[in-house]
Amino acid sequence: MKPPRLTPRYRTDSEPVPAYSPEQFAELQASCEGQARSMWHEDMVASGGDKGTCVLGAGLAVWVRKPRARYARQAILVSHPGQSDCSWCRDRAQRWLESQGVQGLHFEYGTMD
Repeated sequence: MKPPRLTPRYRTDSEPVPAYSPEQFAELQASCEGQARSMWHEDMVASGGDKGTCVLGAGLAVWVRKPRARYARQAILVSHPGQSDCSWCRDRAQRWLESQGVQGLHFEYGTMD
């Protein structure tokens, strides 16, 4: 897979981020999402299960730049395994994705439901 292209983030003047094309994003999801989600779920269960406030849209995200778009926007690569954000148990899955060469990976906390 080609490396992601450096692109400005949506509505910010900060440093450019590595942004995947939609095709690259689909390939990443197909190759990595299942394994990372399984690891995240195992760690959540081992840490005592789902706790906290219910959120929507939380997960490990990357930046995606659609064709003819000026800015990159985030897209969830691996959604959280429970009803809460499960941020306390994402480290192993996040490290594994980074070891697979995923660039620009970050955690999105989502919106409280």
